[in-house]
Amino acid sequence: MGSVEYISEWLAAIFALIFFYKYRMQPIRLVLLILWIAIIAETAARLWIDAGYTNNHWIYNCYAILFYGLFYKMTYDHIKNSKRKKIVALLSILMLAVIIFRSFTSPFATRFMTHTFNVATAVMVINLMYYAIDLLKSDINFILRERLEAFVFVAYAIFAVSFIPLSPLVFAIWGDFSSSAAQTLSDIQGAILIVMNLILIFGFVWTRKQR
Repeated sequence: MGSVEYISEWLAAIFALIFFYKYRMQPIRLVLLILWIAIIAETAARLWIDAGYTNNHWIYNCYAILFYGLFYKMTYDHIKNSKRKKIVALLSILMLAVIIFRSFTSPFATRFMTHTFNVATAVMVINLMYYAIDLLKSDINFILRERLEAFVFVAYAIFAVSFIPLSPLVFAIWGDFSSSAAQTLSDIQGAILIVMNLILIFGFVWTRKQR
């Protein structure tokens, strides 16, 4: 990850902490934990390589498991309809079970579980779709400035939709690419990550304290 993307992650986490008072009583508060876990994982991955190791995929695998578990829970907590909550809970539990199973049956320490996490990302998008349906069918008055979760979910949805096609290319799952092509794909993914973090920062700053 480039320095600009890394800085954007730090900024998103810092702004989430500064404005935590706005949403500390809401289920979206889990985003603060998600962002700081990302910082810890990325910093640890950099230090691991600096220490002389050639592979840090186990760090990213551990982070991904925590990320999907927390994000699924955060989405579930925002859905009001009991039927949709059950569907999201079932999809999330099944996906987490698959991730845990794959972590024991694949080279977890040396290879990023790209295909498994692609499916997990697809489940994440489906869960967000159920949240959107739930919101559209709700009678509650929607005030954007009091809906931080709208910015959080849109930001992560943008990254998720791009992650599914780009990650197999970045990790050369679908064949080897030239170094320039791989770098271009990585830069695209990095730019999307920056956009995601900018949306998060804007949401933390612009939204009002949630009632």
